[in-house]
Amino acid sequence: DDPNGMLQSLPFAVRQGPSCEYETVDSILIRDNPPAFFDVVKKQGDWLLVDLCHNKQGWIFAPAIDDINIHITPIDFPASPVTQEVSPTTLTPIVDSKSIAQAKDTLINFFSLLYNKKYDEATKIFSGGYGMIIMWNPNVDTQDYPSLLRTACEFNDFRCSLRVARVVKNEQISSMEYHFTVEFIKEDGALYQRPDNKNVMISQFPFRVVKDCNEKYYVVDWPFYRY
Repeated sequence: DDPNGMLQSLPFAVRQGPSCEYETVDSILIRDNPPAFFDVVKKQGDWLLVDLCHNKQGWIFAPAIDDINIHITPIDFPASPVTQEVSPTTLTPIVDSKSIAQAKDTLINFFSLLYNKKYDEATKIFSGGYGMIIMWNPNVDTQDYPSLLRTACEFNDFRCSLRVARVVKNEQISSMEYHFTVEFIKEDGALYQRPDNKNVMISQFPFRVVKDCNEKYYVVDWPFYRY
């Protein structure tokens, strides 16, 4: 992978096929056309084939990209072939304590960096994409990710002053994807709460972390938007 040439919003590197075994796509194509939003051509497992312009396409690891940055219409994809049903009792759950701990530490560190306004460092462990922020702030350089993150936190009302109080639950979804349920504290030390879609106050929230093909960990989800 080319960490200097590839967009930090695409830490997984766009690949020529739907797995880590494939070579990466020329990073020049992506630098010239930063994909604020992805137009999805095809889906295979956890990988999406996306349009990169210049009549080029590439595959990205879907769990690493926040949903708000993906243009996807499932009805456009062919139905998955029918497979033999497997009894849940025959499935072996994925549990790698070391990688779960690293993913958890990455999540906690991300919010700590935001709290301390260390946006340069925070962008290095964030993979969700900046499409929404680019759309809201057309005067900010689309490839200046620290500035985009700072703008989101300090001008677009994202709650970047929250710190992780505790991780209530963790789950390894696959060898590259981790889900956490988290409680946060505000700057005054109080537990952070907000209403859900039924206007019920909740204090536990899901966040995702992914591991790339080079064993590096990234937070997928944006901090909360203030409302």
